[in-house]
Amino acid sequence: MMTTTTTTTTRALDCGLRQKAPHSGAPMLLRRAVTSQRSLARRALRALVRIAVIVASIGLARALATGDGRRVGGWRARSNADGAYELSVMRIDAGKHATRYAGKSGALVMLGTDGRGRSVIVKAWCGIRGNYRQIVGAAAVPETCDETSSREPDRVLEVHGLISSMGFGRFVPRSRVMAVSFDTPTDSLSAGEEQRVHALVMDVAEGKPINELGDDVSASEDARNTMTKQMYDVLMKVKREDYIALTLMDFLLGNRDRNVYNIYATAGGKLTVIDNADVFDKYHTSDVAIPGTSHHFYFLGGYAHDKEKCYGRRANETIPECVRRVENFPLAVGAILDYRCWVKDGFIGWSFPDRFATFLAEASRRMHGRTEEEKNFLQSRADLLRKHGFEGAVKIVLSESTEQFAIKAPCCDPLGCDWPVSERLSRVATSSHAAATGPLSRNGENLSEAARAFMGSNDAQSVAKFLDVVHRRGTST
Repeated sequence: MMTTTTTTTTRALDCGLRQKAPHSGAPMLLRRAVTSQRSLARRALRALVRIAVIVASIGLARALATGDGRRVGGWRARSNADGAYELSVMRIDAGKHATRYAGKSGALVMLGTDGRGRSVIVKAWCGIRGNYRQIVGAAAVPETCDETSSREPDRVLEVHGLISSMGFGRFVPRSRVMAVSFDTPTDSLSAGEEQRVHALVMDVAEGKPINELGDDVSASEDARNTMTKQMYDVLMKVKREDYIALTLMDFLLGNRDRNVYNIYATAGGKLTVIDNADVFDKYHTSDVAIPGTSHHFYFLGGYAHDKEKCYGRRANETIPECVRRVENFPLAVGAILDYRCWVKDGFIGWSFPDRFATFLAEASRRMHGRTEEEKNFLQSRADLLRKHGFEGAVKIVLSESTEQFAIKAPCCDPLGCDWPVSERLSRVATSSHAAATGPLSRNGENLSEAARAFMGSNDAQSVAKFLDVVHRRGTST
């Protein structure tokens, strides 16, 4: 339609000009007038083309908004059964940057736009037809759902509800569970089918994953292990109370997958966490903020300096050789995420936010959790925290874990630790102890007696000695 209109308009304008065109012997003044008239005609033609494009774009937008099933580039915008929600979707892949997080669960993850034009993430764990794979090398998302996979969207919603009940709802994106319809593409990763699935729909997390705060590194620098100006500027705006809140939250839930890929930060220091479903794991809590856990060990130095992923052992077992080797590597910038860098004296103890303390008391009475297993888990963790404080609870959990590492002194000065500093980051004043944001610039010093006792192995004898120190320092609730 647009091509026909343009051609017709061109001919009409051209004919009009030809009718008024002078013969070859016309004076120069008349020729200039004709040339000017033709120039105006060309401008009018370009304006008509622009209008046609705008009209076509409006029609496309309306098609997406009304959910009339019109196909656009292989995707379909459709509403759910009651018409209350409209969605257009496109797949999120790893893109050009290998470090971009695309998910490791094997679930379908889509970037969508809801009926109000807001960006959302759509995630489905099963029920996807057409041998759909999220990324290269991943297994196909199952076409049928079992009891566990069918409940995953609701489970995430329940975990977000628990987080809100702790007083930490500001750290998770707005989420809902609903039926969503769309077409998967026909490409090397999918046969292409019309889908209607039970899915989790979440607002897109604000900011960037912490591991991507390296836009200012030069080609000669290692983006995985450089304190960049961008990272420095963001970290210096993060509220310490927020970072400690995330640490408490993940420990209480038994999160086994808190890493630098699923902690997002804005330029203003606002934190958001995604991938919150890997919880209630009694024997494998893993958090980049908590020393002694696997993710803390990896991002302290292992990932930055060694391609081999080195696994820990139980506290009473022989330390693997690869662990000994990685322990001798220089620290990586991930060390700045150690919670001890974000709290006075490097020690939390029983200093819990009021709403979190209330939640602990309620969990001890089995008031939280959907299943008996979840209630038991939350009750056990809450009892440990209330009786022994944060560090005492962490030591006890590590002593029982299937994978743990000895706890070493923290290094918290963004500009004074072993990791390289970006060429673009000049030496500036670091965060002071009186400030409410940014890591405290200590490098193992200025730690309390209990914080120093926290370091070392996690075997039963070491834990018992530490608990003696803890209970001399403070009292349980």
